[in-house]
Amino acid sequence: MRCNGGFSPIRFERGSLRNRDQIGQQFEFAMHADKGSRQKAVVIRVLSNREEGLSPEADYYIADWIEARTHSEQPRPLVFVLSNDGKAYLNGERVDIIVDLAA
Repeated sequence: MRCNGGFSPIRFERGSLRNRDQIGQQFEFAMHADKGSRQKAVVIRVLSNREEGLSPEADYYIADWIEARTHSEQPRPLVFVLSNDGKAYLNGERVDIIVDLAA
């Protein structure tokens, strides 16, 4: 499904961002409850549960972790959790991650 400006919310599957090509990928994100306010960020690293030091039981719930930073004068670090049901979370709150499909 395409949204305004050629952007589309992305659903994630286990390992969908494990490809090294995702490093440096720019994206926008918005809190799921507040779709009108988007922020820009860039992927720094994509980590598995093992790389995060978690036990195998975490695989039942969490697919991957995205370390990113905001695109702003004073970039701030972010860690997104990608769940196995295709949803993404930031600081425990559901977020929509939007990637420019034309890029």
